[in-house]
Amino acid sequence: MGVGNDGTTPNALLALNLITGYCPAFVAGTVCETADSWVTQSLADNIISIKAIYGVAAGALDAGISSWEEPTGATWGAAALSANAPNLLRIRAIRLAVIARNAQPEKKADDDTAATPRFSPATFTLFGDTPVAKVVNNPNRHYRYKIFDITIPLRNMVLMTQNP
Repeated sequence: MGVGNDGTTPNALLALNLITGYCPAFVAGTVCETADSWVTQSLADNIISIKAIYGVAAGALDAGISSWEEPTGATWGAAALSANAPNLLRIRAIRLAVIARNAQPEKKADDDTAATPRFSPATFTLFGDTPVAKVVNNPNRHYRYKIFDITIPLRNMVLMTQNP
């Protein structure tokens, strides 16, 4: 799953490597020009999921956030925002959620079964306080997980509304 481009080369990509049997990792990769092969470098191991939503103002000159929107589809997807600058100007914040897991699995308890391990839930809910809450399935319940959630205000966008 690609989540961005570093801007220095059109073939660079940040992605989550969730191949079964391997340690999940957040990776940066490039496509080699000569061999047309994929070369990756791990940025962070044990990253299970990265999700983002936009904090959107009602209008381009409004300072506050009136709704949270998923960065997909005909209104808020990358192609839509490139073609529709007024919507791009309405984004006031980006909220990111990252699910990370402990590198070591927990030891199995005597009463722990494959169906009901006791260390982590079957799903995680991200952005649960918004209408665009995301439910992420837990790929392996025998690890401990931590959810990091941060809202990044886009100060230039907010300041722009104060001096139109």
